[in-house]
Amino acid sequence: MDNTFVGDAFFWLAHFLHDASFDEVTFSGDVLFEEAVFEFGASFEYAQFHGPAWFQDALFAPDADFAHVTFAGEAFFSRTQIFGEAFFHYAQFSHGAVFVSAEVEEKATFDGATFGQDAVFAGARFKR
Repeated sequence: MDNTFVGDAFFWLAHFLHDASFDEVTFSGDVLFEEAVFEFGASFEYAQFHGPAWFQDALFAPDADFAHVTFAGEAFFSRTQIFGEAFFHYAQFSHGAVFVSAEVEEKATFDGATFGQDAVFAGARFKR
């Protein structure tokens, strides 16, 4: 089974009512999850983003799992709210990573994550 989105993928204002799993999915172009709502959390484990990935103003309840994700383009998480935990274990951010004013209610974990360029966490709040 091919788990590839060819070209751009737009999920702007998408509302996921159940678990959202994008595990091992490859996104070849720009990806937009801006203002998306994940009511039962989301998993992107081992996903690959070849272009910019936009998660600005997205809401995750409870958790957001980005373990082992590869961001070849910029990753934008500005004003993202995660009502549980955020997992970025071994995530690779090749270009800029922006977490400006992002909020995580529980802990955010970046064990083994790598940042190839600037990572901006201005105004971000990780409560645990």
